[in-house]
Amino acid sequence: MNLFGKKSNSEPQVIFGVIAATYSRKEELWTFEYEGVEHISYGHILRLFNSSTLELMRGDVLMLMPEMKQRLEIGWKEWGEVKINDGGKFFINVTDFQEKQEYQICWAEGASWGDMVIEFTIKDHPIIYEDWND
Repeated sequence: MNLFGKKSNSEPQVIFGVIAATYSRKEELWTFEYEGVEHISYGHILRLFNSSTLELMRGDVLMLMPEMKQRLEIGWKEWGEVKINDGGKFFINVTDFQEKQEYQICWAEGASWGDMVIEFTIKDHPIIYEDWND
């Protein structure tokens, strides 16, 4: 950082253990990857998670994957020519985890999905809510 010159254009980054979280000023969110899965947290504050919490989330993803894919298939049938297996991927939104003990597994970016994002809210392991947003 130059005290008398331009502001740095690099995004702030925090490293804790093997996880490097990066803040996007444009999107106003933190992102980090754990075991190959992207995690996001909206806002300026990043709440750190211990590895056991992240492992519990990872276990939930593995356990719930068949159910989420089934729900996606059923939901997309209403949209006609949309395909579940055309590049869609998921990420985990941990923004509300500290306050509500829940998080969202979000699906997006399928080639035929447009701007649609499907969120499955997880609390104490099962899916408690499903939301389709575009």
